[in-house]
Amino acid sequence: MTVYNINTKDENGNWDPKKHWTKTLKDSGGWAERVASYWDPDLEEWVLFDRLETAVVDIRTKVGLGDIAIAPRRYNNPPQGRPDSLYEIHVDNGVVKTSIREFPDVDELGWVDQFELGNGTDVEITFDGEWILYEGIWRLVTDEVPFIFWVTDTGKLMSQLWNDASTLAELATGVDTVSAIRGWKNFDLEVDQGMVLAYVKTDGTVWYRSYSQQLDDTVIWETEREITDFTGTAKNVSLALGLDYRFIVVIENTIGDIYWLVTERKWAGMAIQPHYISSAITDITLEVIQITYYDSYENENITTGISDITIDILFGSPYNSFVNLENIADEFDDWGRIINIEVEHELFSTPTIVIYDIVGSQELPVGNITMTDSTHITVEIGIASEIGMNNSEDVTVTLSNTLNEAGYSFDTFNETFTPINLVPIAIPLPIVEEVWNE
Repeated sequence: MTVYNINTKDENGNWDPKKHWTKTLKDSGGWAERVASYWDPDLEEWVLFDRLETAVVDIRTKVGLGDIAIAPRRYNNPPQGRPDSLYEIHVDNGVVKTSIREFPDVDELGWVDQFELGNGTDVEITFDGEWILYEGIWRLVTDEVPFIFWVTDTGKLMSQLWNDASTLAELATGVDTVSAIRGWKNFDLEVDQGMVLAYVKTDGTVWYRSYSQQLDDTVIWETEREITDFTGTAKNVSLALGLDYRFIVVIENTIGDIYWLVTERKWAGMAIQPHYISSAITDITLEVIQITYYDSYENENITTGISDITIDILFGSPYNSFVNLENIADEFDDWGRIINIEVEHELFSTPTIVIYDIVGSQELPVGNITMTDSTHITVEIGIASEIGMNNSEDVTVTLSNTLNEAGYSFDTFNETFTPINLVPIAIPLPIVEEVWNE
């Protein structure tokens, strides 16, 4: 950002940002398109200047009248049309108030009071909207209602979308004066300066926030940032748009010097009108040339005879499952030593069987495995386990390494069941028979 020291004062030796840079609707430059509002030190009142009608009319005349801001609305009219109404916010004896006036005021209704916002010291108003290119000039078509800003008597900077209380937001603290403007937006490049709000804090520093479109298309108030390019102590601030699509911050310091802070150009494409190129195809002749194809090889045929061939289609599913799992009593009426197994598909080899005691967290030894037929198996608990399954609650049986009808292995499969009629067997604790030391 480039800083310029302007040092421009009025005839009384003072600089008023509202007289030099109006808080109104902006077009291609930083100047008001149709109307301007300013404080007339001779009349000691806020006045409204209509550029087309070359007329000056009073906005408000009242004892105790403080800061005032006005914003024209171009909402119902096309880009080339004039504003249809004027929105206003002012400080009346320390209370922030609002009003609306038709433009032009054909019925001479004047300013129609709207609503109050409590105690305040400084105010600002501006419309958000879209920049529309009309006859080579970018013109702002505003939203239906404006954003209003005011500084409370405690220094809080507040924002609200006209009378929508649900949008009320606190944007900063320790604020003295405020200025706002709708910045440039390049819709082709989807780059948005946003609605920019600049303000002077009570310590003399200048800060700003922008209400702009983000990369995800949401529109938010961005975090406040200090304008560190200005190193003095600020008294007033105002905003403007340059004819070359730059953004300008105008700052007055405490001794009346004026500084312009001018940004770099960033909005390529807005300064160039769209151009279109049309093309057509003419004087074209189409000729078809016959192509002769040559084979680079001779056809060769091989004949063979097939005899004494037998084709067998061997198919066997790799999947199998249990149909039934149950424990049965042995010759001593012990239900904890034999398991009967029934599977869904035939087995063509004796499987490997693993029996796991879930409660005891141990694998039980497997004894004899007897296939009574291709789908029924009887398996015994090995003699290495004296209690078998009698102390078990749930037992998992796993079958693997067995073949299907095609001679291929079944996938390993398992299932858990709960044995019945078990008689738990107490396992005696070890007894210390002798203790000695050496």
